[in-house]
Amino acid sequence: MSTTSLKPKIRPFRFRHSSRSLKFSTGMALESNKEKMEKIISFNLLPIKLCYSLKEVQNKEFRPYMEDYTLISQNIDNDPNKSLFCIFDGHGGSLSAEICKNNIVEVFTNNLHKNINDMEQCFIDTFNDLDELCLKSNCIEIGNTATVVYINDKKLYCGNVGDSSAVIVYNEEVMKITYNDRCDDSEEKNRILKAGGKIINKKLNDILCVTRAIGDFDLKQKGLINVPHLYRREITYSDKYVIIASDGIWDVVTNEMILNIIHSCKNCNDICGKITNIAINLGSHDNISCIVISFHEELHD
Repeated sequence: MSTTSLKPKIRPFRFRHSSRSLKFSTGMALESNKEKMEKIISFNLLPIKLCYSLKEVQNKEFRPYMEDYTLISQNIDNDPNKSLFCIFDGHGGSLSAEICKNNIVEVFTNNLHKNINDMEQCFIDTFNDLDELCLKSNCIEIGNTATVVYINDKKLYCGNVGDSSAVIVYNEEVMKITYNDRCDDSEEKNRILKAGGKIINKKLNDILCVTRAIGDFDLKQKGLINVPHLYRREITYSDKYVIIASDGIWDVVTNEMILNIIHSCKNCNDICGKITNIAINLGSHDNISCIVISFHEELHD
């Protein structure tokens, strides 16, 4: 199969700023204006000091295999201010998700060099290169979602295909920064139909629940694409956490729950553990993966 034919002819995707957010009004302890200003100045003058936590649960009662693959890599391109946080949720097997995990750092770094001033193209090329690696390994009926967050000092970029989602918590709000590529989404459904695919029982060709993925080459001629949705943000003092999780969490955990968890925990490790435990207690039937990233956690204590 020619890799050229896999690239879409139209690229109507661009960095976007989502407005889908949930406000939370229950107050934290109020700071004096002087204390808050000192913290803001400290945040603005110093590089980002990331804290993070990762939890993975196979959920053996419902899933005989672990098909989620996660990766956290700091010091990207030998720069301590550059970090990658990734979740790859496999379906039909784990091979493609494993390939993505094992190659994302090298592939992403290479594309950083090729697209020095174009992060959009860097993400598009990275997802396409990972797709080609999966093709070489014959991932014909095996694929995965992908959510990749890249942080370069105070700049955050996120690219995703599929339904492993990410949110950012800032001030007293939670905002989704990814897009769920599912067959019941009207825009994705129309795109699939125009490409000659079918939506049957809310699945692409009655097979796959998502409309964008890496791998799954049996569906690439039926409208499935690997082009990511993209988001970028300048991190400020008001930004507290980014939470990336597979759909095993988002199927049962809401944004309101996330806010309540944050207000009951002291740090990102506690938050990550509690999100995971609540997903299990609420009856999630899927593999569970969660990454919680904190910006200058000590400044928000």
